Amino acid sequence: MIVIIIIVILIFAIIFLSGNSPFNEMPRDEFFRGLEKVLNAKLAPIEGKEDSFRIEFKFEEEDFIYEDVIQKGFRGDVNEAYLKVKMPSKFSLTFSERKKEAMIKSEVLMASEMVDDPDRDAKRITLPKGFERLKAYTNDVALANKLFMDPKVAGIFSQFVNVDNRGCPSVSLKIIDGIVILEFHSSTSLNPNRRALRNNISSLENYCDKLLVVVKKIRGSFSEM
Repeated sequence: MIVIIIIVILIFAIIFLSGNSPFNEMPRDEFFRGLEKVLNAKLAPIEGKEDSFRIEFKFEEEDFIYEDVIQKGFRGDVNEAYLKVKMPSKFSLTFSERKKEAMIKSEVLMASEMVDDPDRDAKRITLPKGFERLKAYTNDVALANKLFMDPKVAGIFSQFVNVDNRGCPSVSLKIIDGIVILEFHSSTSLNPNRRALRNNISSLENYCDKLLVVVKKIRGSFSEM
């Protein structure tokens, strides 16, 4: 038994020292070089942000941007990363936690409006399963509901619902002024996270595919108008 334990420890030690451990994170400069090679595009500094960079590239004829940003703070620097794709629209869809007190007030308010407001359902965003603790904000309720009615789109948003170590829910995917934004978190317990991306650069293509599903649905909705 002791021999087996020693062998297991040695295997983990070899993996860790070889740099393949999931606890290791590829150095930032090495990741940038790999990203340029995979995307066949050049990294450029972000104006006005120290030690922050972006790389613009084409994927399935859409204009994508990957941004790696250093935010200065009192408690030290914070490394943030985002994958973005632009659309010719001003559509926005963001999320925040629904506090318990707010949820109760909301239910009371909805009950009081059932008779007085015949257009109540048209003003409400119908969120998919798994969003019970979240509230959505949008400048186009009809389009937001059309997105969530599509099982593929709803499934993609659902993949990026997270709960942090304090029990607070959030969504890594959002849309602001026509820009679809996916955030890569510093915490490895959240999805997606920066460490996993750095250790598997080619996985960026999978995230691009997911964002494309959302973009194509929005473009299709606009063309129907």
